[in-house]
Amino acid sequence: MEEPIQPTDIFTVTCPQCSTAMAGGKIFCTFCGYPANGTTEQKNSYEAEMLIMQDELEVARRRVKAARNTLYILAGITLFFGLIAAAASTTDTAMAQQINMPAESLKTVIIIAVAIGALLYAGLGYWSTKKPFAALLTATIIFSLSAISSVTRTGFTIASMFTFVIQVAIIATLIYGVIGGNTIEKIKRKLKIN
Repeated sequence: MEEPIQPTDIFTVTCPQCSTAMAGGKIFCTFCGYPANGTTEQKNSYEAEMLIMQDELEVARRRVKAARNTLYILAGITLFFGLIAAAASTTDTAMAQQINMPAESLKTVIIIAVAIGALLYAGLGYWSTKKPFAALLTATIIFSLSAISSVTRTGFTIASMFTFVIQVAIIATLIYGVIGGNTIEKIKRKLKIN
């Protein structure tokens, strides 16, 4: 059974918060939730909630930015040290003989692997500008697996412990970025922002 039309539903008002037309009898805007026809207390409560969300959004954006910058730095470090390893591979014939590959072929393989790794981190950094949660979660998983792999390969030495501490700091930064990305997406859904 249909609800009878109320006299106040016939006219419309514009929500002062988002400029959406709404039925005059409605208290809350159906788009943004602002109590356009509500009490002063309801309006103050809404504005206080918006200020809290803006603060949360700012903190989340800073976390995502720090994680994104970390990915760009990782891309640069991967490229730099990879090219050094590629250059060293031409002089390290023992490594080439160990895997039964000519030194020049080994150098090419290392350069391709390094380029893929650097592009992967740079691409994830760029993707985090569009979809921060998905990009940073992917980056965290990839980097964590890489860190675990390097620790299991090298064992525990003083140098590997130092590297491990740096890797844990990077993982923590990426996790904070994931949390920030999740917060951004929640707030955008709540505020109906694309």
